[in-house]
Amino acid sequence: MFNRKRARVDNTKENFEKCLCYTERCPTYDKTGLTGGLFCVQGRNEKTTEKKGCVCPSCPIWAESKLNAVFFCIYGAAEYNMR
Repeated sequence: MFNRKRARVDNTKENFEKCLCYTERCPTYDKTGLTGGLFCVQGRNEKTTEKKGCVCPSCPIWAESKLNAVFFCIYGAAEYNMR
C-alpha cells in the first residue's frame, strides 16, 4: 500500500535555477503574470488556467525528486509515493 506524502523538493535558489517553469520550453508558462516558480513545491498559480503542455517530466527536479505528476502550476504541489 502506498502513502501519499508531500514531495521532498527544497525551495532553494539552486532548485529555482534548475526549474523549467519559466523557460521558453514550457508551453503553459504565461509570461504576462505567472509568479512564484517551483510549482512542484509552491503549488498552483491562480493565473495559470489553460493546459498547453507540460515540461515537468523533462525537468531535473522532477527526476531527482522522483515526482509522479505533471501540471503542478494548475493542480498544486507535488506528492510522491512511499512504501
